[in-house]
Amino acid sequence: MSMSNRESSSSLPAKKPKGLLSLAASFGRSLVGKNEEESYLIYITKRLIIAPVTVGIADTRAVEQHNKKLAASAKYLNRDHCKDGVQHYLVWNMTRPDKGLCKPDLFGNQVLDVTKFPLYVPTLQFTFDFCNMIRYWLKQDQLNVAVILYEDAHTQPPVDPVRMAINDESRIAYLVSAFLSYSGEFKATF
Repeated sequence: MSMSNRESSSSLPAKKPKGLLSLAASFGRSLVGKNEEESYLIYITKRLIIAPVTVGIADTRAVEQHNKKLAASAKYLNRDHCKDGVQHYLVWNMTRPDKGLCKPDLFGNQVLDVTKFPLYVPTLQFTFDFCNMIRYWLKQDQLNVAVILYEDAHTQPPVDPVRMAINDESRIAYLVSAFLSYSGEFKATF
């Protein structure tokens, strides 16, 4: 059994992606940067990016790490998706505004706060409106990309037993898969 150069040169065990990260890994997209600690950005397609922010521990070090990764994410977007001074990215902030996880000034105020993100599985109307907004943005210019910023599952249980609400990552996975189908990126085979 042979190992590739990449596998043999690394002394660290490979992390197995979880949840929506496994969806990104299955498409063969990599994290932006040299390693996953640098940035939150994960490319689902060339024009659809997810950014699962990891928080939950209310200590100074965790907040500093979050701010560092958020700044790195903004830096990569500004480097890779700006042309002639025009930002060709738009961030859909799916985090709760009271948590202050998104800093619009880092992203040149190219942020839409989705304040009515449902606690349960999104309705068909919400899903259609969300998909339509992203599609409209992407159709404005071939260089445009959509970024979905959300709180990842590491800080939330899969299902809240009190409210019976599913976590953000599960709802985002639903919306991403709905968008991929809606946009024609993937066709149903049944």
